[in-house]
Amino acid sequence: MRRSASWFFSALLIGGGIIFPGAPILAQAAPLDSPTPILTSHPLSQARRTADSINIDGHLDESAWGDAVPIEAFTQVSPNEGAPPSFRTEVRVLYNDDMLYFGIRCFDDDPDAIIATQMQRDRSLGADDHVVVVLDTFQNQRDGFWFAVNPNGVRQDALIDQGNRARFEWDAIWYAKSTIDEQGWTCEISIPFKSVSFHPDNGAWGLNVERSIRRLNERVRWATPARNRGVSALAGAGKLEGLEGMNQGLGLDVKPYFTSLLRTAEDTEDRERTRGGLDVTYRITPNLTAAFTWNTDFAFTEVDARQINLTRFPLFFPEKRDFFLQDAGLFRFGGIGRSPLPFHSRRIGIGPGGQEVDLIYGGKLTGRIEDMNVALFAVQTEAFDDISEKTLTVGRFSLNVLEESSIGVIFTHGDPTADTNNALVGLDFNYRNSQDFGADVLSASAWGQLTQSSDTDGDQSAFGGRINYDSDVLEWSAFFAQVGKDYNPALGFISRPGEREHSARVRYRFRPTGKIDRIDLNVSARWFTDLSGQLESLDITLPRFNIATEAGDFASISHTLREEQLSEDFEIADDVMIPAGIYTWNRYQMQLGTGDGRPVSVSLSTEVGDFYDGERFDWSISTSWRPSKYFNASANYSQSEIDLPGGSFQTEIASLRLDAAVTPDISWSNFIQYDNFSSIVGLNSRFRWTIDPGQDVFVVLSQSYEAERGSVTLAGTDLTLKVVVTFRF
Repeated sequence: MRRSASWFFSALLIGGGIIFPGAPILAQAAPLDSPTPILTSHPLSQARRTADSINIDGHLDESAWGDAVPIEAFTQVSPNEGAPPSFRTEVRVLYNDDMLYFGIRCFDDDPDAIIATQMQRDRSLGADDHVVVVLDTFQNQRDGFWFAVNPNGVRQDALIDQGNRARFEWDAIWYAKSTIDEQGWTCEISIPFKSVSFHPDNGAWGLNVERSIRRLNERVRWATPARNRGVSALAGAGKLEGLEGMNQGLGLDVKPYFTSLLRTAEDTEDRERTRGGLDVTYRITPNLTAAFTWNTDFAFTEVDARQINLTRFPLFFPEKRDFFLQDAGLFRFGGIGRSPLPFHSRRIGIGPGGQEVDLIYGGKLTGRIEDMNVALFAVQTEAFDDISEKTLTVGRFSLNVLEESSIGVIFTHGDPTADTNNALVGLDFNYRNSQDFGADVLSASAWGQLTQSSDTDGDQSAFGGRINYDSDVLEWSAFFAQVGKDYNPALGFISRPGEREHSARVRYRFRPTGKIDRIDLNVSARWFTDLSGQLESLDITLPRFNIATEAGDFASISHTLREEQLSEDFEIADDVMIPAGIYTWNRYQMQLGTGDGRPVSVSLSTEVGDFYDGERFDWSISTSWRPSKYFNASANYSQSEIDLPGGSFQTEIASLRLDAAVTPDISWSNFIQYDNFSSIVGLNSRFRWTIDPGQDVFVVLSQSYEAERGSVTLAGTDLTLKVVVTFRF
């Protein structure tokens, strides 16, 4: 019945004429002289129970590994989809009452050529050789876990939600070690059953494993080795059988922490502060978790990357704080990326002027009750300026329907920046079908929202939807949203109230033979109108031409036609005005770059053309240098030169990252940035020592310098020590 309904809904979406006549539905056929790609392969594997003690040291020398049946049937995903791997890979799975173990042997004919430049936990491993293990512990093809390791033993973990979206903000307690030897490299992984959610009566889990051989730009995968499916696509996972008698414990984690802050800024009264805090999580059921936080501290959160606003609309800054990022995917609504976003946690704990507002306490209830996904959230914030203490609440419920779809509601209450009442309620339907189109995926959503604010009684509604067809050959998408003039999500984000947004995009991809990996042609359009249909903004990108090599080098050129209708004068910079009127202009863009697998990678971009009633020239350069696994550096510089009849000015943003690591558990990260609008140089330096997973020491130094007229003056310093300990029961 579900499959029939899924087919019917898919037919309605496709039959609407959005796919071009004759467009292929399945992935592009491989050339006649190449192997046929495996689009959907769901192999089986067996986990073997062991009574032996497994020492996680990166050496597969315990006798128990020899008793486990190896997973060996890997297939290339890229560059030659469906081809045999260049080197053999073996994966063995063991477990006991408390731990799940993976022993992975990555054979390599030239071990000296293995690329392993990253030494810091949770950094991207895309530039290195690495392996990824994905677990679907409930076998529901919706929620899972991602564990990745490189030859240095660096760990990267993520939660997977919505069937394929990896959220790397999640941190779990688990263990891994790697070694390089004359046969290649090996790694051992140990995942406590207390670190993942699962039903103890379910003896089979979804499993997938992928290996990256970076110097060959090669990825090989065990299950569903299709280029258009990522390893995180849970619908393409194989099955791990033989699990029974696992111990989840009480499901209780208690994490007390201690912080000490020393501040030297002249405009603050709180120069020294020492306090404690507490995080507690309790797994009520195997798939429902409660969390509590008291005196939440965000001192070790990385600062935002600088932005300079040259538009009439507010800038969007992503969430980076761990407390809000944990289980953040459960609060996603309607497939909306930025606006109109009903809930954006970045609005909490930050005042109107950007100052930090302390959280007194907070709580969450997240997980699943049968087919119902649950996400409840509440925090109490301290008073600041003229704003009293606030209790802010968010609730999100969604019901799983069909094979991969859901229907749900969201509500929010509270305004973190004003002493007014504000509430929001929304309803959404999210459709996903990765079963009926080979390796391709069809998804769509429809949603509606309504806010209620005590200071307005106008049109506070918003509604819209999107549709997307994801294929290696042909990809297309469309989006629509209408936002009422007085729509006000006090705990969300809105960029352009009182307007309708429309966007559409089509991408066609060629896969030539040789060193060229892909050639893409893109056409896109995005336009905004007022609620009467009068055009306000228009961006049309005529065919954007992108080319990428197997090594990751790339180039692109494009032409964009833009139109803006200003109903009033726009002050784009101090004393630089753009008069009200209708403006149409053309912009031309070019980008060049090298792959991140090289020791030194460089990316250049430039954009030239008209800008309102004047001209604008933009250019930027980014470079990264990875001389060894112990030290990485990257630098970015961007500049805009704007010449208008009302005045001329220049913007500059520069940043530098310097990262050092002695081991995967001891690292020192430094982020320096400057922009000429604020004339402030900012330094954020973070030292992290993971004594054992769950036991961490942080030292964070944040400094700001005023850089004007050739002089640099220290404006303020924050030095913070944080010690975290985790107790598991």
